[in-house]
Amino acid sequence: RTPAATELSDAATSGPSDNATSAVTNGPSHVATSGPSDNATSAVTNGPSHVATSGPSDNATSAVTNGPSHSATSGPSDNATSAVTNGPSDVATSGPSDNATSAVTNGPSDAATSGPSDNATSAVTNGPSHAATSGPSDNATSAVTNGPSHVATSGPSDNATSAVTNGPSHVATSGPSDNATSAVTNGPSDAATSGPSDNATSAVTNGPSDAATSGPSDNATSAVTNGPSDVATSGPSDNATSAVTNGPSDAATSGPSDNATSAVTNGPSDAATSGPSDNATSAVTNGPSDVATSGPSDNATSAVTNGPSDAATSGPSDNATSAVTNGPSHAATSGPSDNATSAVTNGPSHVATSGPSDNATSAVTNGPSHVATSGPSDNATSAVTNGPSDAATSGPSDNATSAVTNGPSDAATSGPSDNATSAVTNGPSDVATSGPSDNATSAVTNGPSHAATSGPSDNPTSAVTNGPSDVATSGPSDNATSAVTNGPSDVATSGPSDNATSAVTNGPSHAATSGSSDNATSAVTNGPADAATPGPVGFQPCILCTCLFGLHPRALTQHTVIWGIIKKNVLRLPAPVSRIIHASVTVRVPAPCFPSNNIHFN
Repeated sequence: RTPAATELSDAATSGPSDNATSAVTNGPSHVATSGPSDNATSAVTNGPSHVATSGPSDNATSAVTNGPSHSATSGPSDNATSAVTNGPSDVATSGPSDNATSAVTNGPSDAATSGPSDNATSAVTNGPSHAATSGPSDNATSAVTNGPSHVATSGPSDNATSAVTNGPSHVATSGPSDNATSAVTNGPSDAATSGPSDNATSAVTNGPSDAATSGPSDNATSAVTNGPSDVATSGPSDNATSAVTNGPSDAATSGPSDNATSAVTNGPSDAATSGPSDNATSAVTNGPSDVATSGPSDNATSAVTNGPSDAATSGPSDNATSAVTNGPSHAATSGPSDNATSAVTNGPSHVATSGPSDNATSAVTNGPSHVATSGPSDNATSAVTNGPSDAATSGPSDNATSAVTNGPSDAATSGPSDNATSAVTNGPSDVATSGPSDNATSAVTNGPSHAATSGPSDNPTSAVTNGPSDVATSGPSDNATSAVTNGPSDVATSGPSDNATSAVTNGPSHAATSGSSDNATSAVTNGPADAATPGPVGFQPCILCTCLFGLHPRALTQHTVIWGIIKKNVLRLPAPVSRIIHASVTVRVPAPCFPSNNIHFN
């Protein structure tokens, strides 16, 4: 057990079980607790947060970075990751089941909850939303972006995606069955509900409508756009499409001007096009159509469901929504301007792209897609869940969140600016990179990933858990935290500046290095590791003194600390070095050398 805490924190507690690591660095935080089970890691860095808790089960990682958040909780099951970054959020909770990832970034949100089942991802970004909830079933993704929305809920069944973007809407709900997608964009709508059956899509755009409901049967699409309509309902049978546009009218008419709605259902049509002006809605359902295009102006919505379509494109301006569900489509593209939402669900699609401007959300769920890209500007969210995708990229600007869960993806990249969060969970991904600026968080959990890198600026956090990863690197600036747990990793490096914490737990790692400056902490626990080196570097045990004083090998658990204590007492080290060395070590020496068999250096 290796607890470590610096100046302004009340308690850093490790345990009560094996190989726990707890660190609180340079901030007024109350408690950083690791355990009560194996290989837990808990870190609170440089912010007024109350609790960072890891456990109570195996390989949990919990981090709170640089913001007034109440709790970041990981567990209570395996391989959970929870992060709260730089915003007044109440709770970021991961678990209570396997491979959950929960993130709250830079906004006054109440709760971002992942679980309670496998491979859930939940994110709340930069808006006063109450709850973003993923689960309670497999491969759920839930996102709330930059608007005063109450609830974005995914589940309770498989491969659900729910998104609320930039408007005062009450509920965007996906599920309770397979492959559901629900979106509410930029308007005072009460409810957008998808399900309760397969491949449902529901959207409410920019108008005071009471309800847009899809289902309760297969491949339903429902849209209400910019008008005082009471109910737009699809189903209860297969392949239904319902649309009400801009007033109490019986019929839907398509542009080329504002508030157009176009729908093609179950027939051999080449194109369904809405717009090219504001508040356009275009849908192609269950037929051999080439293109469903909305826009190219504000508040566009484009959806392709269950058919061989090439592209679903929304935008290229603000508040665009694009969705491709359960079919061989090449691209779902939203943007390229603010508040865009793009989702590809359960089909062989190549690209889901949001942005390239602020508050973009991009998600690829359960299909062989190549890229899910958010940004490249502020408050971007990108997620790839349970499919063979190449890259999930957020940023490259502030408050980006990128997550790859349970699939063979090459890279999950956040940043390269402030408050970035990047996570790769349970899949063969090469790189999880956060930063390279302040308050970055990078985590790789339970998969063969090459590198988890945080930084290179202040307050980074990097963790690699339970997988064959090469490097977990934090820094190279102040308040860095780096941890490698229970896997064959080569290096866990923190620093090289102040208040660094580096830990390698229960695996064949070569080096855990902290520093090389003040208040560094380095720990290697229960594994065949070569070296644990806290800064400042340069203290080497002297063979002559070892022979002269007869130091017992068991006392040399940390050569540099013991030699520093000897130098402190004999040579009177300078004050900065003396402050680092706070320990009490009993060293055995042979009776012929000294009258007493034990000399106590304190």
